[in-house]
Amino acid sequence: MGKKQIILLVFAIATTVAIYLFFPVGTQNNNNNQAKGGAARDQAPMEEKIFTIDAYIAEVNAALATDLKKKSAEYLASIEGTNNFDQNIKDYTSLVDLYSAAEKPEIAAFYIYKKAQLIREPKVWEKSGDNFIALYADNLMDERLRKDVMKKAIDSYLNASNADTSNLDVKVKLAQCYMEGSNEVMNGVTLLLNVVQTNPSHYGANLLLGKFGIVSGQYEKAIARLEKVVSLQSEKIEGYFLLTDAYAGNKNFDKAIETLSKAKKISKDKELIAQIDAAIAQLKQKTN
Repeated sequence: MGKKQIILLVFAIATTVAIYLFFPVGTQNNNNNQAKGGAARDQAPMEEKIFTIDAYIAEVNAALATDLKKKSAEYLASIEGTNNFDQNIKDYTSLVDLYSAAEKPEIAAFYIYKKAQLIREPKVWEKSGDNFIALYADNLMDERLRKDVMKKAIDSYLNASNADTSNLDVKVKLAQCYMEGSNEVMNGVTLLLNVVQTNPSHYGANLLLGKFGIVSGQYEKAIARLEKVVSLQSEKIEGYFLLTDAYAGNKNFDKAIETLSKAKKISKDKELIAQIDAAIAQLKQKTN
């Protein structure tokens, strides 16, 4: 969890609204099908158009310097004209390097994804997903690509999970994508429940289930999950912030203050400590 996200969360104490902003689990329904008078109820929903990386590549290539454009075309022509695994991998690697140097990480990530489609190994698929999520989480991409980037992250992790069903960390990454970047929230929850059934002490799965408990207003369940999280890794501050919010949502402000005070002892960041003090002061007002 980044510092900005933590500070947002501290300010969000006692409200599920800010947790929702921190954890946009895709529960919003974008389907605007209800026509006037209900006439559209029986109509099939129109498929939303997504701006794809392929379209973005064409856009970027049109503005590329002539030498870079030529190199890109040469690598792609080699891939299309050569049915040679090693040469194709080499060409995709060259494309990754070319667009990384051109500061187009979205396109570099796309060609890592294309390499993964050839290699079909779980670790390569996982790396592809990680690259897309790094772009998504840090906003290191053209904003129009967010949906396609998440779609390809989900596909990458799904392939990684199918190739190695024993990798629980990949399942958690896939679940987080479902919950934070799509409308398939319950698919993510189901995956997480399967993970904790296999390993009840899985930190990431319990953390995400705790977040979901807060978002869905199931504070008792969230508290149980997040108490486990802080017991598993007491040195990680994110669990304390989420647990604080769960206690506050459950109107147990004394426990919320106690939990935030523990978080304060962990942090060495002066700015964050000041934010924690401000949040504690707000919570104390609620106990009066």
